[in-house]
Amino acid sequence: MSEHQHAHFQNLLDLLRQEKEADYRAFLQLVRENPLSERVAQGYTWYPLNVLNTGFSLGEKAFVVVERTTRLNEPHQLRAGQSVSLFTQAQHIDEPEKQGVINYVERNRMKIILNARDVPDWLNAGHLGVDMLFDDRSYREMERALERVMKARGDRLAELRSVLPHPHPLPRGGGGLALWILQTYLMGSPSPSRERW
Repeated sequence: MSEHQHAHFQNLLDLLRQEKEADYRAFLQLVRENPLSERVAQGYTWYPLNVLNTGFSLGEKAFVVVERTTRLNEPHQLRAGQSVSLFTQAQHIDEPEKQGVINYVERNRMKIILNARDVPDWLNAGHLGVDMLFDDRSYREMERALERVMKARGDRLAELRSVLPHPHPLPRGGGGLALWILQTYLMGSPSPSRERW
């Protein structure tokens, strides 16, 4: 890979990390720094909750099935596969949060696979809720892809990198880097002369 190409991909990686950090700060402002009542009203949090079931899933990870007791059947932002924080507002709890991933959401019920082998001791203390967490999986995947392209040596990926057109100018005005990467390197830049499949 030429120095010019290396600098180009390193710049893309740096910009991607900046965009991830900006998205994280925006998420904190929008979700995590708001009062509980606002997060609930906006659908980023379920609170209060009842525990319906606990147990162990494959891989010996603990799970919790919860049900919201207010705002029944109202729209929300929580979906299967999202990272969440199960928390308690009960007093005198040392570690009032456990992180996990939503396994399913059905109407007012949710199953959370915890990133732990045991359910928290405070589960029966009440005042339970679930907060949406920042999901950086797509950013991690894009970073890994760019790093693979940069490290490729003597294989098909290195060959494809060498035939890429000269780097296109980055979009002005910030933001949208992920879309720009997709359009530029996966779908090709739209142009009247390019044949569409």
